[in-house]
Amino acid sequence: MEETQGIKAIRGDAGLNISLDGSFLLDALKAIKEKEVKLSFGGPMKPVLIEPSDNSSYLHLISPVRTY
Repeated sequence: MEETQGIKAIRGDAGLNISLDGSFLLDALKAIKEKEVKLSFGGPMKPVLIEPSDNSSYLHLISPVRTY
């Protein structure tokens, strides 16, 4: 599955490539009811933090999958 979304802002390295299980990502996005979310990346093999832009009390972590 490949999805393209609009990006409001990028901070840090814009050249990061990461692979995630699409069903985990969709589950996280469905659970967050806000229109905007913030995704934080620590590196290509580190978990992705997903949280609403305006409310950091609700968090999701998704571990990346290794692709060759």
